Amino acid sequence: MTCVLPSCSSSILAFTKLVLKRIPLKTSRHFSYSPILHKDHKLTEILNKKNKRGKLQPVGIKKIESKKPVANVFDGICLERFAASVGKDIDSLIDVITQIASENKADVIISNPEAPLDRELILDVISYLKMRPVWVPPPPKEEIIDESEFQLCPQPPPAPSELQKRAPIVAIMGHVDHGKTTLLDSLRRSNIVAQEFGGITQHIGAFSVKLPSIGNLPVTFLDTPGHSAFKAMRQRGAQATDLVVLVVAADDSVMEQTVEAIKYAREAGVPIIVAVNKCDKPTANPEQVLNDLLKHDIIPEQFGGDTQVVNISALTGQGIENLLEAILLQSEIMQLSSTPKGLVEATIVESTNLPDLGLVCTAIINRGTLKKGTILVAGTCYGQVRTLSNEFDKFLDEAGPSTPVRISGWKDELPPPGELAFEVANLTKAKKIVEFRRQKKMDTMFVEDLKIIEKRREEAREKYRQQRFELFKQGIIARAGHSPDAYTKPNEEEIAALEIPSLTIILRCDVDGALEALKNVLSTYNAKDQVRLKIANAGVGPLTEKDLELAAEIGAYALSFNAPIHQYIRDVAKRKGVPLEEFHVIYKLVDRLKELLTQKITPILERRLVGAGTVIRAYKLKDGQKKKQPVAGIKVDWGKMDRKFIWRFVRSGNTMSEEDNITLYEGTINSMECEGQAINQATTDMQIGVAITDKNLTYKEDDRVEVFEEVQVPQQINWNPPGF
Repeated sequence: MTCVLPSCSSSILAFTKLVLKRIPLKTSRHFSYSPILHKDHKLTEILNKKNKRGKLQPVGIKKIESKKPVANVFDGICLERFAASVGKDIDSLIDVITQIASENKADVIISNPEAPLDRELILDVISYLKMRPVWVPPPPKEEIIDESEFQLCPQPPPAPSELQKRAPIVAIMGHVDHGKTTLLDSLRRSNIVAQEFGGITQHIGAFSVKLPSIGNLPVTFLDTPGHSAFKAMRQRGAQATDLVVLVVAADDSVMEQTVEAIKYAREAGVPIIVAVNKCDKPTANPEQVLNDLLKHDIIPEQFGGDTQVVNISALTGQGIENLLEAILLQSEIMQLSSTPKGLVEATIVESTNLPDLGLVCTAIINRGTLKKGTILVAGTCYGQVRTLSNEFDKFLDEAGPSTPVRISGWKDELPPPGELAFEVANLTKAKKIVEFRRQKKMDTMFVEDLKIIEKRREEAREKYRQQRFELFKQGIIARAGHSPDAYTKPNEEEIAALEIPSLTIILRCDVDGALEALKNVLSTYNAKDQVRLKIANAGVGPLTEKDLELAAEIGAYALSFNAPIHQYIRDVAKRKGVPLEEFHVIYKLVDRLKELLTQKITPILERRLVGAGTVIRAYKLKDGQKKKQPVAGIKVDWGKMDRKFIWRFVRSGNTMSEEDNITLYEGTINSMECEGQAINQATTDMQIGVAITDKNLTYKEDDRVEVFEEVQVPQQINWNPPGF
């Protein structure tokens, strides 16, 4: 029925009264909330009166929820997100689109899956899948970070007009105890060797020396460790230098670290000058050194090559002048230069934590002039230069190219050795760069950790399956209706049997390079099945009270390598019962660590045959309860038989084979007598009577008796780090 409503208000009112009287109540309910009727307040009053008379009741309309699954979509959604929203893989969604959309449209979507989908297609696909669309706001766009803002890299080469001649940077390298530090002593007229514990250099020493013999020209030297543990430090030494002086002992020739130094110098692209040292010794053989160098493609000038080889004696000073001339000649050929202008670039050589200066590093300036107040970024560290000092602890106002300098003022972390340090404009920029680098580093570590974790999980799962299958084959865990992969919770005895002792240490070193070297040594630990080695904390700088509190709490050893220990710290360690040990030579620390690990290994209980005898007669005696006790009359053939030892009674079989022997009894005995007297021990040729707990055992003549002593045999840790 179609109704045409009058336009005026009074007519509408009259018409409404008429309609409400004529139409059924059920139909009138649909008018009760009509927007047309509610325009006028009088209409509302009429409706209210109807309600009071009970002829018109309001109706609540119940909302019916759709049972269709929901797909959250938004304008411009791409194929991948749309597939995730409708719970399909991309291939399945493409199949649906090819059925719904035109061929051309489907081809466009397939060829460009990142392109936004139009609303019509979205609705068609959702309808086809019998789903209900819910339009949501599009996700916020990912913020694109301009990484160039955080990149720090070496500056372009300076203009030729800015270049100035600079001092050569020379790394002294070679095998341990071949005389590198003695050579430096001779060059600088000092006594570095006396300061090195055990005669072994254990961190890089960087210093500049003016040599009068070559016109008072400065030369910067790096003394790198020769011990195998300091491999990374030698590599950094080669990378930070202009040329390498390779020290080879004339009585020892080419050794392991000699070959390694040659490799590092080649990788760094720096020339080599060979100093054949200890030529003053009677056993010196410089010719053998030359021949051995040829095997490693080092061709001396004497053989038509381009490598300078100088025979020297660092102890007597023989040939030192010739070596200096060779260094000067090589640096002249290389035409070394840099600029003191512009932003500073430097190479971090070493890092440490000093009580008076805090976090400091030794660096060599590559370009620019470093001054107090300069802001530097190195790796994930930053700082503002507070002090500059040289190798003699003399404070400097500035440091130019090729100058080795100690820098204090680093924040939060020590700059890693080998890193390049760059000058930045202000602290705000430095913090942003460091924060960005740390985040990138964390992201990379997170991805790598996930790979390692998943690999270890798979290895553990495979090992567990194999162990369970072996037990299943042996019938140890076989159960009806259970597979060999079914999990069985181990009991306390099994758990105790699987427990492995552990040694926990807290390690402190004087410099970052030494800590790195020790960590590399500890990373070779491969005796985890004997003792677990745990490093609770490792850092640079002296031991602190917090370190000792942690050590006391977890039962750790506190080990200090070249880091000074205050007397107060020693007193705290004694009071808390923390084992505190100090070392100055790396191999002594490693040896002590092996001792501590060995002490943790549970000794093996081993039985040793200490005596044997033969049963010559069997008889019975009454015991205290007047019961007959079997007694074995034994003649001691050799050794000693102690009452507290383990006794074994063996009877021979029908054949002479040992496999046919029958063990009658094995364990301790109750009593031992000789000529009616109780004794505790018998020796060779004595005749004794022995009784055991088992009263049902019957002895026979010629039964063999063996006596074993149980001894605890200490075990050695199966760990031998390379180079130790």
